[in-house]
Amino acid sequence: MTRFVLVHGAFMGGWCWDPVADILRRAGHEVSAPDLPGAGADRARVAQATLTSCVDAVVRLLEATGPAVLVGHSLGGVTVTEVAAACPAAVLGVVHVAAFAPRTGQSAVDLARLPEGAGEGLRSRMRVGADGVATLSPADAAEVLFSRCGPELVRWACERTGPHATWIPQTPVTGTVHPGVPRAYVVCARDRAVPQELQRRIARDAGCRPVLEIDTDHSPFLSAPASLATALVGLAGEWRSPSPHDDRVLGGRP
Repeated sequence: MTRFVLVHGAFMGGWCWDPVADILRRAGHEVSAPDLPGAGADRARVAQATLTSCVDAVVRLLEATGPAVLVGHSLGGVTVTEVAAACPAAVLGVVHVAAFAPRTGQSAVDLARLPEGAGEGLRSRMRVGADGVATLSPADAAEVLFSRCGPELVRWACERTGPHATWIPQTPVTGTVHPGVPRAYVVCARDRAVPQELQRRIARDAGCRPVLEIDTDHSPFLSAPASLATALVGLAGEWRSPSPHDDRVLGGRP
C-alpha cells in the first residue's frame, strides 16, 4: 500500500483527481486529493490564496496522514516542489504531471516564458480581472484543458472549473528539494496548455528520472485515468520509504 497526495493545478480542485483516486483506492492505496486554498469548494476565497497558503495546506495534510508520494499537476507542481523542500522526510517521492517544477528563485511564469513555452497555450485564453483573478470560458477550458475528453466529461469538468489567482504562478520558490527525494515526470504528449517541449525542458532541468509519456491532453486524470494510475503505482513501487536515519529528516520543516 502507498499513500498518495494528489495536488491539482490552476482552475481546478481536488475533484479533477476523482477518476484516478477511485482506481488507486480500489487497488488498496490511500489517497488524498485536497482542494488548495481558493480552489474547488474554497473558490470563494481565491483572493486570499497564496503559494505559501497552498504549501502550508499540503504540509499540514502530510503531518496528519504520514509520508506520501506527492503528485503535482500543472501549477500544482510548484506547490509540491515547495512541500518537498520544506518537509522532505514526509515525502516518499514527487511526480510532476505536465507540471511546473521551478528551481530556487524561479517561478512558474519564468518557466512558461522559456523558448519551449512559445505559443498561445493557456495564457492567451485567460480573462484576468483588475484584482488579478483569472477565469476561463467553458469553450477555452474545453479546447485547452480537456481536448481529449468526451463531451459529457468535458461538460462535467467545465461546470467545476473555477477562478485562479494569477499571483501564485508569479511567486518564486524559495526552497531547494533535497537530492535524496526521488522525482519523476509524466509528459502529456497532446497538451495544449503546457507544450510537450516545455514539459521535457522542465523535467530535464529539475533532474526528474524517469520521464514517462502518456498520449493525452493536459488532463490525463480525466482523459486517461487508468494509464496515469498505472504510472503512479509503478513509480511508487520503485521508491522505498525513508529510514529513520535518512538524512532528509535533517531538512525537515522547523
